[in-house]
Amino acid sequence: MRRTISAVPFGVYQGESVYLYTIENIHHSKLKVLSYAATWYDFEVQVDRQPHSLVLHFDNLADYIETPYQVGKTVGRVAGRIGNATFSLNGQTYHLPPNNGRHLLHGGNHGLQTHNFRARFDPDGDTVTLTTTLASADDGFPGDLTG
Repeated sequence: MRRTISAVPFGVYQGESVYLYTIENIHHSKLKVLSYAATWYDFEVQVDRQPHSLVLHFDNLADYIETPYQVGKTVGRVAGRIGNATFSLNGQTYHLPPNNGRHLLHGGNHGLQTHNFRARFDPDGDTVTLTTTLASADDGFPGDLTG
């Protein structure tokens, strides 16, 4: 099956270009992802030769950055709350910077949802690989995380 991948500029975040990647198959179904927060931007299918969007999304980067919600974004290191922004691992207690009252929500202020991911793709291929690194120095979690 033949697929195509395209990349178009979508805006600028912290001085870096953000791209919208579209993977389209021979049936004209399209998966669209942003490099910002590895965001699932849209999934579009054709019905009676008319495109139908199946994912709610914003039309501009500013709305993704400004919303307090994680619309389509990849979140982490953890999805959910860490009570009192504290946890223990292998006998060591870690205190994280709270961002939701006294709790830590969705990896905190430096979580995946705040990163512009690097992308690797082949325009004639069938995948887009997005990667970023979370540094322990930035978020207080033990160890750096590359994903």
